[in-house]
Amino acid sequence: MQIATLCLAAAMLVACAPEVEGQARRQRPAAVAYNKQAETTVTGTVQSVTQQQRAGLGTGTHLMVRTTAGQNLDVHLGPTAYLEQQQLRIEPGDTVEITGARTIIGGQTVMLARQVCHDNRTVTLRDSSGKPMWAGSGRGPGSGRGRGRGAGPGSGQASRVVPYDTATEVSFRGTVENIRVYARPGMITSTHATVRTPAGESVTVELAPPEYLEQQQLTLERGEEVEITGARVQYEIDEAVVARQLTQGDRTFTLRSADGAPRWQTAPAEGAAARPQR
Repeated sequence: MQIATLCLAAAMLVACAPEVEGQARRQRPAAVAYNKQAETTVTGTVQSVTQQQRAGLGTGTHLMVRTTAGQNLDVHLGPTAYLEQQQLRIEPGDTVEITGARTIIGGQTVMLARQVCHDNRTVTLRDSSGKPMWAGSGRGPGSGRGRGRGAGPGSGQASRVVPYDTATEVSFRGTVENIRVYARPGMITSTHATVRTPAGESVTVELAPPEYLEQQQLTLERGEEVEITGARVQYEIDEAVVARQLTQGDRTFTLRSADGAPRWQTAPAEGAAARPQR
């Protein structure tokens, strides 16, 4: 009798499985379709940049753009992680030219971006038919930040630390204009500061993982003066300075040793305490 009851229960579970799976598929949100017929190109000034979470679709980056026609337009770019891979970094006040299709989401008119022209560079987010470039790119489980990040299952490409060349080391002072946290393709996630030098040069400074800066109680604010010692490094599309030391007021923080080895890999959690500037 017990065996018959168990067999009946198992049969009921097998019969219900397709229905449950179908319900899960129906509840899973679908990506918004791209209407090629509604495609247009607008130029404007970025009012705000936000990251928004949509259930089942991950975190996406949105721009609020004030067009030259005086219209405020909500522009949906794409997954934040994909934009980081493309090194597309847009700030409020930037001028952009966007080609995309207008559509209605939640009763509001928005634009799904296909191409973005920014800072003398064009980034394609969707192909000519509107298919997202991040779809089918091979990204799969294990593509998150940090260890195990890769282009697809089993790729296993570990995140690397930015190389440090002591031969290119420089020191300079400047004013912090912006602070952002992101990872360059294949690199660890780090805090980056944009520093404006007295000569008017805008320098991207790569500091250290945000967790390490928190341990050292190093907090930067826009508008404050800093002194940076670090090595210049040339990437495919831009140049940056990898910081070895940062002086903030009367405090100096050592982020890397004299040969450029990261302190967060070699020092204990409470190490590299700030010392008064001489």
